Amino acid sequence: MTGLDPNVIAAFSKDHAIGRILNDIRTDFIFAPQYKLLLDSIPDELWDEATGQLRSGTYNPSSLITAEVPKPSGMTRPGSILYPVDRLLYQAVGDHLASLIDSQLDGTRVYSHRIAVPDPRFQMFDSRGASYEEYKQQVIQLCSEGNFTHAIVADISSYFAHLNYHTLENLLNAAGVPEGLVTLLVKTMLEMWSGRFSYGIPQGLFPSDLLGNFYLSALDAFLASRGTPSLRYVDDLVLFYPAEDVARSSLAPLCRFLRGIGLDLNESKSAILSVESLIREQTELDKLFEAARQEIYEQLQEADDVSAYGFQDPWEIEQEEELLQLEAESLALEQLWEQRADIKRPKRDQLDKFCLGAFAGNRSDVAVSTVIDELGRNPHLTRMYCNYLATFVRRNVEIQRALCRFLESDTCIYDWEMQWPIAALLGVRTLPQSTINTAVAILADRRRSNELRGACALLIAKFGSGASRTILRGHWDTEDSDHVRSAMVFGTMFFGEAERRVLLSHWGTQSPLFALIAKAVRKQLSAASPGR
Repeated sequence: MTGLDPNVIAAFSKDHAIGRILNDIRTDFIFAPQYKLLLDSIPDELWDEATGQLRSGTYNPSSLITAEVPKPSGMTRPGSILYPVDRLLYQAVGDHLASLIDSQLDGTRVYSHRIAVPDPRFQMFDSRGASYEEYKQQVIQLCSEGNFTHAIVADISSYFAHLNYHTLENLLNAAGVPEGLVTLLVKTMLEMWSGRFSYGIPQGLFPSDLLGNFYLSALDAFLASRGTPSLRYVDDLVLFYPAEDVARSSLAPLCRFLRGIGLDLNESKSAILSVESLIREQTELDKLFEAARQEIYEQLQEADDVSAYGFQDPWEIEQEEELLQLEAESLALEQLWEQRADIKRPKRDQLDKFCLGAFAGNRSDVAVSTVIDELGRNPHLTRMYCNYLATFVRRNVEIQRALCRFLESDTCIYDWEMQWPIAALLGVRTLPQSTINTAVAILADRRRSNELRGACALLIAKFGSGASRTILRGHWDTEDSDHVRSAMVFGTMFFGEAERRVLLSHWGTQSPLFALIAKAVRKQLSAASPGR
C-alpha cells in the first residue's frame, strides 16, 4: 500500500484530471459507461476517494481491465483501461509531471503528444491531426531539400508492451521528478498493472502516451549525438542519410541502442527507402483527395458561372467561394470513398478513417451500406465502423438489424469486436429477443472476455424481458469479475424504481467501487426526474 506527500497531492489538479479522462474515454479500447458515469455525476466523491487513499497510505492499485485487440494481420495486442480510482490517480500524476516531461523533448525531432498550453478543453495534447500533419510535412520538406537520398523508416515492435521500468525510472530521475512520484508511478502503479514484470505500460491512456513519448527521448539524444537528422511520431521514426550505404551502415548501431533500452525494430514495418519513395508514401492519399476536390470544385464553379446574373457584392462573392469549397470537399470525400475498392491496404484503412470520421461529422449516410457489408471482415476497424453507424442507428432499422445479426452470428473471432455493436444498439428503443438471448448466453460463458460479458450485462438490463432480468439478477452471486459486476450495478438504472432500490441497497454495499456507481446511478436518475 502506498501513500504520498500531502503537499504533492494538494498540487494535483482535479479539474484537469477529470476533464482529460472524459476526453480520453472517447477512444478507450473497452466500452464501460459505468466508469464514465462516475466522472459525469459524482466527480468530487470519486476524487475524494482516490486522493483519500493516497493520503492515508492505503492506495493499492487494482489489476488492469485488458482486451485482446485485433491488428490488421489478425494478431492481437493488449488494449487496457483502468478502474476509476486508478485512472484518476494515473491521470493526476501524469498531469502533474506533464510540463516537466514535455520540456525534456527535442521539439525539432518530436511531433507527437506535445502538451497543449493553454488547455481550456482538457485535450492534454496539441491536436493529433494537426501534429501528425506537421510531422508529415516536415518529412516531405527534409526529403525535398536535396541533402539526403535515403531514409530509414522504422517502427518499434510492440512498443508500449516493452518499455523497461528501470530505464523509465532512470529517465524520470534524471529529469528531476521527485522520488515519491517515481515510486508511486513505477513501483506501485506500473509494476502492479504489469503483473509484477519489469516492463510494459497500458496502451491507450493519456498518461501512457506521455510516458511513451518521453521514453524515446533517450533515442532522440543518441541520434543527435551521431549527427543524424530524425523525425519521430511516438515510435514511428524517420532517419535521414546522404547515401544508401550510410543508411545501411547505421542500422546496426540503431538496433544495438534500442536493444539496450529493451526495444527492437519491427522488421515487417521498417525499411530503407529513397526519399522519392518516401514522399510518394506520405502524399498518396492526400493527392487522391486533392485531385477529386479540385475536379469537383471546377465543375461547381462552371455551373455557378452559368447561373450568375448581374453584379455581385465582393462579400457575396467571397461567401459563395467558401460555400463552393465546402461543397467540393464534401463531394470529393464521396468520390474518394467510391474509389475505396481500388485501394490496397494499409492505405484503404487510412481512407476509411479519413472518410468515416468526416461522414459522421457531416451526418452523411453515404457509407452506411458499405460499412454494414464490412462488419466482421475487418475486425480491427469494428469500433470505427460502429461509431459511424451509431450516428444513424436510432432511426435506421437496416442498421439495427445488421448489428443484431452480427452479434447473433458465430463468425466473430474476437470478443473485442462484439462490444461495439452493443454500444451502438444501446441507443435504440427495443431489440429482438434473439439478440437478448445471445447476450444472456455470453454473460454466463466464463470463456468469454470480461469486457464483452460486461457489455452484455448492460444490454440485458436495458432491453431484457422480466425473465432475462431475473437471470441477470441471479447471476450476481456467481460472478467473480468486478468489471462485470460494476456493469450490473450501472444497469439497474434501466429497472423499475422498487426493484432498483432493492438491488442497489444490496449490490452497492459490497465494495467501494459499487457504492460509488450506486450513488452515481441514484444521482443521475434524480437529476432526470427532479420531482421523484
